[in-house]
Amino acid sequence: MSLPPLSPTPHLSRLLGPNEVIIYTAKLHPFHGLSWLLSSLGLTASAILLIIAIHPSPIWWVLIGPMLLGAMACLVAYLLPFRNTEIAVTTHRLLLRHGRFSIHTDEIDASHIDHYQLHQTPLSVFFHYGTFILNLQAGKFIYYLTLTEVWHPTTLLEALTTLNPTFQNTLKE
Repeated sequence: MSLPPLSPTPHLSRLLGPNEVIIYTAKLHPFHGLSWLLSSLGLTASAILLIIAIHPSPIWWVLIGPMLLGAMACLVAYLLPFRNTEIAVTTHRLLLRHGRFSIHTDEIDASHIDHYQLHQTPLSVFFHYGTFILNLQAGKFIYYLTLTEVWHPTTLLEALTTLNPTFQNTLKE
């Protein structure tokens, strides 16, 4: 198994144990939160069209100011998950730091990962991203952890096979 080079995970690196090493890091695909980016572009384009239509007018800032502020807010909402999301597979567990406005850090032991689901549309297969759902066993309860628009999800699955050998059988089928 040849995994790509590691991307920096400054917040998760502090959580490593003494004999623990990060073996794989995953990223979000640029399509993650695409609706925020398209909203930002749409508001910006609308503001430009209004500038052209009403050129120098006293009502200019009343109409265009809120549109440009909304465009900047949508752009920030698009960019936040790329800064806040870190996914790392270590030699002992899976570490996650995720969230757009509120940040959650999850530490998942290898023995708690029961099953996985990978959902990819033909478009997502072409662009190498997918939604990864992990079924986590905690006593008699099963929790679902969804990672949307993960870049190269099959490589993440290969890295998870080093943690939980039962995944190796499902990869070969």
